[in-house]
Amino acid sequence: MTASVAVMAKGFEAQWSALLADVSQAVREAPLSRLVIVVPGRPLVRWCRERIGRHRQETGGRPWLGVEVVSAFGIAARLTPDFEASEIGDEVLRFLLASLELPAWLSAYRDPASLLLATLRDLHDAGFGQPHEAPALEALDDSPAADRARELLRVANTLFERARSYGFVTRAERIGAAADRLTMGSSLGLARAFVYGMYDFTGAMADLMRAFLRAVPTRIYTPDVELSGEPLEPTNAATYLRRVFALTIQPAVVRIERLPAAPLPPVRREIVDVSGARGEFEATARRVRSLLAAGVPASEIAVIAREITSDMPVITEIFARLSVPFVCDRPGAARVSGEIRGLLAAAALVSEGFRRDRLVEALRHGGAHVRARFGGLLGQVDAALRALGTTDADEFTVIAQRLEAGQPLPAPNRAHEDDEVTAGEVDLAATSAVVTLGCRVALLLSEWPETGPMAAHLHRWEQLTVALFASQPAAAEVRATFERVPVAVRRADFAAAVVRHLESHRPTAPAGDGVRVLDVMSARGMHFRHVLLVGLERRRWPRAVREDPLLPDSIRRLLA
Repeated sequence: MTASVAVMAKGFEAQWSALLADVSQAVREAPLSRLVIVVPGRPLVRWCRERIGRHRQETGGRPWLGVEVVSAFGIAARLTPDFEASEIGDEVLRFLLASLELPAWLSAYRDPASLLLATLRDLHDAGFGQPHEAPALEALDDSPAADRARELLRVANTLFERARSYGFVTRAERIGAAADRLTMGSSLGLARAFVYGMYDFTGAMADLMRAFLRAVPTRIYTPDVELSGEPLEPTNAATYLRRVFALTIQPAVVRIERLPAAPLPPVRREIVDVSGARGEFEATARRVRSLLAAGVPASEIAVIAREITSDMPVITEIFARLSVPFVCDRPGAARVSGEIRGLLAAAALVSEGFRRDRLVEALRHGGAHVRARFGGLLGQVDAALRALGTTDADEFTVIAQRLEAGQPLPAPNRAHEDDEVTAGEVDLAATSAVVTLGCRVALLLSEWPETGPMAAHLHRWEQLTVALFASQPAAAEVRATFERVPVAVRRADFAAAVVRHLESHRPTAPAGDGVRVLDVMSARGMHFRHVLLVGLERRRWPRAVREDPLLPDSIRRLLA
């Protein structure tokens, strides 16, 4: 076993400072060695890279040529490149789940498919599989909750067996294969590793990290918790960390180093009571602007909310109006991207059928291609068509026939006489181009099958996006995401899946160009000089740990 060490320190900042010192020492000793910093996920990868760059600037140190920052799954991916093509994505798993007969009692829940998928994926990621099924079923009693657990286990086995029958592997299986390969002697070619922010060691990921700590000389930085003493409540974080040490870290390290606790600087806290999400983000943006004006670097300021996806339009509008630069790479931020907004409108055409407003919304965000076709006249054309009461496909066909025959447009609808542009004032060439395109889109939608193989939906989707935008990189990504779905799919379900895929996009932005806007899960492991918490509310955020609504903790412990 290699000489891996657990470094225990109070607080993220102390752990990070220790890591920087250790990496700096390793670079000085062997400048060209391959070193890696392993963190839980993508948000922390970016944060670490920014902080490393700032550290080198402040200390004037030499470039860390051999140091890279990767996620824990990135380690698994390097060990299993042959699994890349067969790993099943969440959307493919969702479609397979939709093809199964589900327990009737699930219909009482809102969005039962998403809830069930999350529960089953969590079970699988925690390492539950067929070897555990028989003893787990025997351990369950005759209570209603246990009966439901039995049904869920049967659904889980059916789902993952069906996935395997189509040649898929799950992410948990891929991580498990990576752990096996490390154990059997596969090499990553790393001289040393430094693990930061990794505290969730369960299932396959626990196996991988245990094998990693044994295969690569590693220093793993963790919170300082007592490893002995009276057992605490199951929901207590210290109990969880103690268990992690006992099961994952201690068997794979040669020693534990405890860093002395440094005195914490005084912390100034300020509470601002504001009504509503818009008011809270407005007050937050003004406070951030004052900090920036006082000379605080943007990279030292974080805005953290319980969940930011639904608030991204408000955040974007307010921060832009107050000239506050920000960086957000969480899902949902993509809604502010023009390209994504256009594609979301296209997906709405698929699910809702042809409508003028959806067509125009898509074209407004169509980029240079649309601007070249319609110039700045799209708004005028839309106003004229609205004044004419032109909304659905049949009305577009009537207008197209009149324009083709050289007939004048009909008089505006009196209900829309307040529109700024009337039919008589609009550019007829631009109107004809929009109407012709609308008729083409309406024909495509009318020929779209209500249910069919995924290949048929993808073919129609590509026809639609080419007609609207000529070329969209994000539109092409839809094929790569869904082309392996092996079951028949309803048109409405396809459109909903496209929307989920588009909203999961994370817009790219250069590092260090604004304050960080994060949800609470993404902020784990980071530390900033100024932190603004938005949306604090009693019993909502922070909140107590909740049980899985489908599998209570008492039953989950039996399945562990």
